[in-house]
Amino acid sequence: QGGTLVVFRSDLVPHEVLDTRKERIAIVGWFLSSQISQSIEPTTTTTTTDAASDNGQQQQTQQNNSIAPTTLEALRALRDASPRLASRLKPAPPTSNNGLLGDDFFFPGMMSSSPTPKPEPIYQDNDPRYWKKIVTFDLDGHITTLSLGANRLKNIPMSQFLYKHALTMDLANTDLTVAQMIEIINGTTKLKHLHLGGNALGDDGVTQIVDQCKETILQLQSFDLRYNDIGVVGSALLADLLTIPASWTTLYLEGNKLQSEGAACLVEKGNLRELFLGQNQIGPEGAQGLAKNLGQVLKKLYLEGNQIGPVGAQAFIAALEEQKETSSLEKLYVDNNGIGKDFSVKLGEALNCATTVGGGSFFQE
Repeated sequence: QGGTLVVFRSDLVPHEVLDTRKERIAIVGWFLSSQISQSIEPTTTTTTTDAASDNGQQQQTQQNNSIAPTTLEALRALRDASPRLASRLKPAPPTSNNGLLGDDFFFPGMMSSSPTPKPEPIYQDNDPRYWKKIVTFDLDGHITTLSLGANRLKNIPMSQFLYKHALTMDLANTDLTVAQMIEIINGTTKLKHLHLGGNALGDDGVTQIVDQCKETILQLQSFDLRYNDIGVVGSALLADLLTIPASWTTLYLEGNKLQSEGAACLVEKGNLRELFLGQNQIGPEGAQGLAKNLGQVLKKLYLEGNQIGPVGAQAFIAALEEQKETSSLEKLYVDNNGIGKDFSVKLGEALNCATTVGGGSFFQE
């Protein structure tokens, strides 16, 4: 209904952006944060030992409410060496619920005042909840998620107890040296998701990491290398890894410099199911190369802001029609590519899912 404002948590509420029948104006934005929102609350379970059972008594066992001593020591050392990280771990002061427009903003139907927010709880640093903004723990008190994104950590020593058991590790925008990253990656034993975006690695940095951490990287499920100035050389190196059966299934490469040659080689072989290639200067020629090699595995392809134009759109339309029986592609995102309305509609029909093409494909920045 016109005049209605709807606000919801997009990461929690299932939703879909549908096509409109009239031109609309939208302002889209994201509040970006590398913080982990998952709370770590202690869980109490009751177990009965044989001796306690004989006596009719139960022994209380606390799970997930303690940190392994070596892990706690490593966390404290990292916090003390990084003022920015220490500041991040402090409880946030209460803030107004009235948003960016201020406490005096008011429109009809809005409550005249918002409830006073509760202050963030204060925990001691031996409580897992103290660290919940950057880590999660397993039942043995070891770190399983390490989120250090946007913290300047160059030349700060990092104990292996921080990352040895990690399943997910976020080192994006950390200013770590390539040598530090290699040491950390090779020190993991269970790593499945690795985020290295925004570290200006370039082709040389990616080459060093792949050459010296190959065994660990091949065990990943997802690999994030966004905004790293990676070009054709780095892309070819990653493409070679994709020919190995054990390679990852999700690859993030937005905001690099792959161009047409570097993009096309990534889909020729491999097990990729999701490939993110937004803003890579791919152009019509690169779109043609991608369209020829969609394969039988790739399900989602993101190509926003690559100037593929009508020529690139036509290449995908032809490929989807030709490979209708063999292609597994379900989602194709081509916003801000200057495709035009007619080709956008045809592309949606070929994909049998027009909502993934979207009105944004009409325009070009």
